[in-house]
Amino acid sequence: MIIETDDFDEALRFYRDVLGMPEQPAFATEGDDRVSILSAGIATIELATPTHIRNIDAIEQAPTTDGPTLRIALEVHDTENAVNAVAASGAEQLSPVVHTPFQTLNARVSGPGGWQVTFFQELESLEDRAGRAGFLTDDQRARLTWRSRSPCPLFGWHDEDEHDWSRWGLGVLACGDTGFPHEEASC
Repeated sequence: MIIETDDFDEALRFYRDVLGMPEQPAFATEGDDRVSILSAGIATIELATPTHIRNIDAIEQAPTTDGPTLRIALEVHDTENAVNAVAASGAEQLSPVVHTPFQTLNARVSGPGGWQVTFFQELESLEDRAGRAGFLTDDQRARLTWRSRSPCPLFGWHDEDEHDWSRWGLGVLACGDTGFPHEEASC
């Protein structure tokens, strides 16, 4: 990820000095051509629809932005300590630390240039998460069809071959247990 910034010194201070990302050698020419490559550990890219972005904003109790969103999410060992450290350096805390339905502790701050940074602390392993209801890859989700005759919108997932996926943890949540705002879930 490349972040273009008008205030290079402030951005470098925030990401390198406050967040503690080690700086690596990087090539730049002279004068106003400045660059810093910072190690943020292993990176993942999360692709999400606008609806999902708004749902996460609601879960994290953070302000919604207009237009396409690019937000930095950094895994930390202790979300509260991370937020306190950046707030002490002058970053604005945008949301409190919240326990999400996907078993993380999240909080959001505004970094240099208005970039939103979410700190998240994992509370369970990826293996544990993969075994819980609703946690699927996009391909797995696409293979499922909805059974409208189900008494509750959170029940009734079946695949194209009519296999009942409830034994895999799908459709075993009580209405509202997903943590996502959904008006249609009224059993």
